[in-house]
Amino acid sequence: MSFLQATRSSWRMTASAATELLLQSSSSAARTLTRRSPAAFASLSRGFVSVPPTTLSSAVGRGNAAGYGFDKLRTGSSVFKRFESSESGIQPPVQYEYKAIKELSENPHPDKILVDVREPIEVHREGFIPTAINIPYKSAPEALSLSDDEFEYRFGFEKPSKDKELVFYCLGGVRCDYAQQIAGEFGYQKRGNYAGSWEDWVANEKKERI
Repeated sequence: MSFLQATRSSWRMTASAATELLLQSSSSAARTLTRRSPAAFASLSRGFVSVPPTTLSSAVGRGNAAGYGFDKLRTGSSVFKRFESSESGIQPPVQYEYKAIKELSENPHPDKILVDVREPIEVHREGFIPTAINIPYKSAPEALSLSDDEFEYRFGFEKPSKDKELVFYCLGGVRCDYAQQIAGEFGYQKRGNYAGSWEDWVANEKKERI
């Protein structure tokens, strides 16, 4: 099975596979993949990285167009391993909708934390859901792997403990899904995902004002 064909499903890239990718391509090609999914290389030290199939397809297409030959990589026991949720032991996130998020923002729960994963400039420009903390996914995918001191120094507030449920949202539901996945890789078993995210929040808030 070729690298491209493998992207029809979700796969886990081993650290050795990532190394092979770097060896078989230029650093520019590696950066292409990293830009498409910052989380892809954020957890190499843990031995595996989760790479969404659409990310692989796009990165491979760009890499091949630039002559990096990603399609020459083959899947196999030493390169790719099919990702199964039961294998990883990571529980799927709880799915949230507007009403539940509204309730959480108005009546904060001590064991649940709203996490806005948009970039700070987006939050500053557009606003945020009340009580949410900002941990940007794109520029800081490794945030939840930092030590408590490093995290607080970098973000200005305490790192969420792993006994809390982190409820993620972004602009339209894409980044927050990736963010909750990598949070799971970093040991956060209690996770929630607000798929509608900021766009859904704004739309519903407008309806309530009418």
